[in-house]
Amino acid sequence: MKKIWIIAADKKEMENPASLAQDKEKPRQISLEFHTCGVGLFESSYGFSNLLHSNARPDAVLLAGTAGSRDSGHIFKISLSNFFINTRFSFEEIPEFIPESWTTLPIDGLQSIPHMLNVPVYSSFGISKSFDHFSNTMNNAWENMEALSLSYICYKMKIPFAALLCCTNQICPEGRNQWKQNYKKAGEILFKTLNSLF
Repeated sequence: MKKIWIIAADKKEMENPASLAQDKEKPRQISLEFHTCGVGLFESSYGFSNLLHSNARPDAVLLAGTAGSRDSGHIFKISLSNFFINTRFSFEEIPEFIPESWTTLPIDGLQSIPHMLNVPVYSSFGISKSFDHFSNTMNNAWENMEALSLSYICYKMKIPFAALLCCTNQICPEGRNQWKQNYKKAGEILFKTLNSLF
């Protein structure tokens, strides 16, 4: 049976995910396992690496989490992406051997959901208050604190990976407060979307 890991940075970002795997009214041909990886680029890299070291290799990994966008109209919208942009700042020059972006292998068998977006994703160390310091190559991307670390590990290991994200905030000075107000509802939306995907 195909095994898919669903990863969240923290338990509070997703509402009762384990009940998906226990849903007897919706039998699945896949095994869903739920894990947390820790919050932020470094903690998620460490946590996810430990999961891979301590468990049998999954057939695919799906990150479920929240995101910020330059467009306030994206709040509470959902994106499923496997294209990731290495975070670049306008004031720095990156060596040519560091990849600008990467595309992870797709997860086979996910159901199509109407109106779901497919937005590129980059990572930051926190919730950005402004987009002014970022490179123009990232204009249309969403911001998530864990996506780059998990996606790059899966990209290098050739593990199918995607980020399922619900937008909670605009990239602006009020972004942190917006996230605090919206993350619970975003978790409910993520849960319903996960139930539809599998």
